[in-house]
Amino acid sequence: MFRSKVSIVSLILFLLISVTVQAEVVSIEATVKSIDAKAHTITVQRKDKTTELDVSRKAKITLLDKDATLESLKAGQEVTLTFHTELEIVLKIEASKEPEKSEVLNLSEFNTSETDMTPWLSSDGLTIYWSAGTFPSDWWIWTASRKDASSLFKDKKRLFRGHSPVVSHDGLELIFNAPDSPKFFATTRDSTEDEFRRPRVIEELRFNKENQSAPRSLSHDGLSLYFDYLDKKHNPKFEIWFTTRKNRNSAWKPAQPVKISTQDALKGLSFTQPFLTDDQLEMYVVVGKESEKPNIRFGILSRKTLDAPFSSIRYIDHQGWQRPVSELPDPTLRPCHAGTIPHLKTSLSV
Repeated sequence: MFRSKVSIVSLILFLLISVTVQAEVVSIEATVKSIDAKAHTITVQRKDKTTELDVSRKAKITLLDKDATLESLKAGQEVTLTFHTELEIVLKIEASKEPEKSEVLNLSEFNTSETDMTPWLSSDGLTIYWSAGTFPSDWWIWTASRKDASSLFKDKKRLFRGHSPVVSHDGLELIFNAPDSPKFFATTRDSTEDEFRRPRVIEELRFNKENQSAPRSLSHDGLSLYFDYLDKKHNPKFEIWFTTRKNRNSAWKPAQPVKISTQDALKGLSFTQPFLTDDQLEMYVVVGKESEKPNIRFGILSRKTLDAPFSSIRYIDHQGWQRPVSELPDPTLRPCHAGTIPHLKTSLSV
C-alpha cells in the first residue's frame, strides 16, 4: 500500500513538473519588424500587436535551415520564435523563407510632362493623392482610384491648388500645403463617397514667408501631424517637425522638432519626408549625409516609446536606392524633397 501511494505521488509530481516545463516554453509565429543587434532584441508583429523581445546570446538562429545570425534577419520576414515565458527571453528563431522584396512601379497612367510628386496612398491602397505642377507656385492636388491592387488607376481628378497632400486613415480629412506660401490647409468630408469641402487655412500652423514646410504624415488616429520644415534664419537644412491635437475637432498645438539622436549611427545624417507606422514607433525617412549632398537612401528610424528620441536606424535595400541621385537609372526611383529634382515621376513600391 505504501509503495502504491509513493508511486502515485511520484507520478503526480512528474506530471506537474512536465506541465510546468512545457508552459515555460512556447512557440510564437510572428513577422519581424526590426532587429537591434547591439541590444540583442527583436521586434515582431503578431496580429495587430507589436512587441520587442530580448534574444538570448546563445539563441539558435536558422535561416532556410542554415545557421544564421540575428543581423541576417530582415523586416517583413516570417519567423517562428521559441520563447521562455518565465525568463522572458527568446531561445530560438527559425526563418523558413526570405522576405518578399519590394518592386518599384512607374505609375505612367497619370504621370505628365510636369513635375508629379508627393504621392499619398489610402489605407486600402485603392485611392491615391499627389501633387502635379511646375515650379515655383503652380501646384495642384490630384486624385485617382483603382479597382484592386493589380489594376491601373483611373478617373484622374483635380481637387485643389496646393501640394504635399496627406489623408487621414479613414479618408475623411485632407491636409496639404498652400501652393505659394508656408500655410497648411485642411478639408473634410462626411464619407469617402462625398466630395471634400472648401479647404480652410490651419491658422495655428502659419509659418513665416521666408520658411518652407510640407506635410508628410498623419498618424493613424489623426491626432499627430509630421512635416518637413526649413527655418532659413536659424537652420539652413530641413528638419522633421510635428504637432498634436486633443481630438479631430481641436486646434493643433505649437509645433516642435521630432527628437532624433545625433550619436553613433545617426551622427552626421539628415532626415526628410517622414512616414510614421501606426504605433508611431518607427519612421520611414529619406536619409542624406551632410557631407555628401547627392547621396540619399531610404531608412527606418526606431524609438522605444513615444516620448523617447529616435535612436536607431536600418536601411531599406533596393536596387538603385543606395546609389547617388545623379547615377540613378530612372527618375521614378529618385526620392527627394519637393523642389530638389525637376520632373519627378510618381512611383509606387509594392
